[in-house]
Amino acid sequence: MIHTTPKVSVIIPTYKDWDKLNLCLSALSNQNFPKELFEIIVVNNDPCTEVPFSVDHIENLLIIPEEKPGSYSARNRGLQHARASLIVFTDSDCIPYENWLRSLFDEYQVAGDDTLIAGDIFVQKIGQGKAGVIEKYDMVLGLPQKRYVSRGYAVTANLAIPRHVFDSIGLFDDKRFSGGDSEICKRAKQHGFNLILSEKAIVKHPARSSWIELATKV
Repeated sequence: MIHTTPKVSVIIPTYKDWDKLNLCLSALSNQNFPKELFEIIVVNNDPCTEVPFSVDHIENLLIIPEEKPGSYSARNRGLQHARASLIVFTDSDCIPYENWLRSLFDEYQVAGDDTLIAGDIFVQKIGQGKAGVIEKYDMVLGLPQKRYVSRGYAVTANLAIPRHVFDSIGLFDDKRFSGGDSEICKRAKQHGFNLILSEKAIVKHPARSSWIELATKV
């Protein structure tokens, strides 16, 4: 772990998703944002298992356990360890573009501590082979972050929230297993905070490949 105080804390909850997490960490290692300016906090929501690949080469990475089930519990645990003034969330199955953190941080410097920043999300086929019928459907369905933002919320697959916001309104509702990202955005708006979209801060999200995954998304 780099010991200088970072400008950005990236929090990633994960649950038995090691292969995709490895891809996510590789993308974070290739950011065009200086490594000493950001830290990565992975919260393992299945503490009985350990990371099955080496992470010793990632100096700005911290992996911590969270026994309470749910991604919002995991995100709250990550917040307890985050040291930066800007907290950035993504998911273990997302692959950030190389200018992801740079774009979010640039927006943050302009917008300030009173603004949440949602980045764009491209739902794509990840891996080799042709996309199946369900994957093609999910790519059309997408995760329309721009539409979400127009309705006052965003998804945590790509969302930056200043620490000041959490200090003012509290943490995620960890009793929820879904919808907590929408809830905290709307709670922030009720307290006078803004939400904007950064179209340059992009992550790729894998298309769902089963009807069960699609039903869970809906």
